[in-house]
Amino acid sequence: MSIPETKTTFFKVNKNNKIGLLRWLRYNYLKLLRINTDPTIFARGIAIGVFIGLTPTIPFHTVLMLLLSILSRGHFFAGLIVSYIICNPLTMPLIYYASWFTGKIFIHSEIDGKVFADFISLIIHLKLGDSIELLKKMGFDFLITLNIGGIIFAAPFGILSYWIALKSYGLYQKKRYERFKLAVLKK
Repeated sequence: MSIPETKTTFFKVNKNNKIGLLRWLRYNYLKLLRINTDPTIFARGIAIGVFIGLTPTIPFHTVLMLLLSILSRGHFFAGLIVSYIICNPLTMPLIYYASWFTGKIFIHSEIDGKVFADFISLIIHLKLGDSIELLKKMGFDFLITLNIGGIIFAAPFGILSYWIALKSYGLYQKKRYERFKLAVLKK
């Protein structure tokens, strides 16, 4: 007996309880739109989420997001959603490669591509408890190169996302207010 397809209020779930990538993105986009806050707080949260999502700090993403959200008074949940959209198993190797390559250029590190390839293969098969052991195994020079490169790589995207989120969320709230005002006047 097979399980029939069911519908929820946000997306369609198939018989294996899996959702498609586009539906998952749309669902998270709608969650972002439902956040009702000041545009600057929202934009700070988005910028933090983009910045943390693009840095190679996988075991510490949520902790760093919480800390930076408190320090900058940004919206934690907006940043968390964006961070999870940006850094996922499909994009993680690309983010780590860009961080390593940027760090290698700016620090003039002598770490070769084989070390990076070993690192990526370990990360793909990594369990959560093994994160600290992996960090110890890779060595201090590699971690410095990766993290400095990640910060340099992620900073422009974080700044750009702040301005884009500030403008677009402000426009969205303005349109939402106009629709609400129009609906009230019709009654």
